[in-house]
Amino acid sequence: MNIEIGDNLKTWTTVSVILAILTIGIAIANFIVPMPSAAKAEAVGKEAVRAEKAGLVVKETELAELQAMESGIWEGLSETVTPQILQAVTVIAKAQGVTLKSFRPQNPVADGDISRGNYVVLIEGSFPKVVSFAKAIDSESSRLGVSQVQMASVDQETDSVNATIGIVAYIRQPEVKKGRTSEIATTKDATGNTDKKDTQIKKELSNDSSKSSSVPKESN
Repeated sequence: MNIEIGDNLKTWTTVSVILAILTIGIAIANFIVPMPSAAKAEAVGKEAVRAEKAGLVVKETELAELQAMESGIWEGLSETVTPQILQAVTVIAKAQGVTLKSFRPQNPVADGDISRGNYVVLIEGSFPKVVSFAKAIDSESSRLGVSQVQMASVDQETDSVNATIGIVAYIRQPEVKKGRTSEIATTKDATGNTDKKDTQIKKELSNDSSKSSSVPKESN
């Protein structure tokens, strides 16, 4: 096999120049943009995992709060829920050893499908028992809350007090569905409009018939 050295030298010279240029370019690139260290990459990864775990904890906390809120909501109309709330307050008053003297429902405050029921109760008992009653009302198990507490001493010889306590309850109202009565009324209304049109058409035909009958016939 014949090899021409002259041509090979020219080719290898060109290749050597290209390789030298590439090597210099890679060196410059490594100098300008240094490769990230393994320690730094690991730290960034740990920070990302930590942030993800923190976000997960926040979501779990929000879910728990939502579930607790849902469990504390009464279901039904205010008229039907109020007797249930009165019964619950009566049971708590008896358990805490205080006397329930009055229970007065106030005007509810509507907010979408959930309304806030407001109630004012007047109780009598010793100061510690009244405090225990207020705490029992404000617990999660009662599904009630305390908005205000006002106390007045009954006499100077005992620790008996009269307490006016504001109680709140959140009530989810049932969805209002279209009743059969409204459907029938709508149907009647629509039928009534149709009957009016039919009556008007019949009246016009009757008038045309009357006009034609009032024209005298020609005698033969």
